[in-house]
Amino acid sequence: MGLSASGTGRAAAVPAVRSTAGLPGCGQLWREQTPGLLRAAIALGCGPEDAADLVQDTLLAAFRSINRFDPARGSFGTWTHAILVRRWSNWWRAKQRLRRALQLLSHETAVRQAPSSDAVEARLTLERLAACLSRAQRRVWVLVEIAGLTSREAAGALCLREATIRSHLRYARAALRRALHETRLR
Repeated sequence: MGLSASGTGRAAAVPAVRSTAGLPGCGQLWREQTPGLLRAAIALGCGPEDAADLVQDTLLAAFRSINRFDPARGSFGTWTHAILVRRWSNWWRAKQRLRRALQLLSHETAVRQAPSSDAVEARLTLERLAACLSRAQRRVWVLVEIAGLTSREAAGALCLREATIRSHLRYARAALRRALHETRLR
């Protein structure tokens, strides 16, 4: 029986993996690969909960791309471990971007050295410009423009729809352009 994308067992959206041509079945894959993948995820620095999530994500990716596995290039375990490392790398980078963004939003970052007068003036100008934004626009603008998150990542961080993020960002940029133009006219 195939697995469905919704997990209900109805019409097979994801085809069943059969134990043919050297490829393991779904249950066999889970039993054989999970312990080693969990050890690898924990060795990469994940906590137990994050490691379990990473292993599930890895195995799901393996199920989805099982037709690309080539036994001539390496063992199945090596292939799934490579998927795990790529998934962990993406997860870690996203976690670091989110951590930096949250620090910017909570004003917990401290200046490590005495700022120059140009830096102080630039910061004051930026603060004056940002004051024209609503709180929601400012939060989105900081996450996307300053912290470098994508609109999808910002949507996840703020628990908003991606379209809402893009809308807030568009209005924030327009407001900043207007405020900057007014500042230059003075």
